[in-house]
Amino acid sequence: MTELKRLVRALFAICEVNALSKAKEIARGALQGQLPFLSLSDMTPEQKAAFIQAQTQLMVTEREVMLAEDREREHAGRAPVNGPGEWRRFLERWEAAIGHNAVIGFFRE
Repeated sequence: MTELKRLVRALFAICEVNALSKAKEIARGALQGQLPFLSLSDMTPEQKAAFIQAQTQLMVTEREVMLAEDREREHAGRAPVNGPGEWRRFLERWEAAIGHNAVIGFFRE
């Protein structure tokens, strides 16, 4: 098993352990096609917090996968996959989703 696969499995296990019970309930419902809300304005503050926590875990997982890809290639004597452009796009994408201003706006809705 590659370092990347081990890392992803470990990160998913961490996410499972750290998930809020409300987030688990929402995820179970979504898997069964039963979404508890249709828009952000229908979410309770607790649901919004669970959503932000889930998005943060996704961001951390994506970052760790990118780092693992680069380490794996480095150990094989190859150049990293993720250069400055990829990291800049990563930051821009997540800043728009869970950056300070995005989170403040999210709770104002």
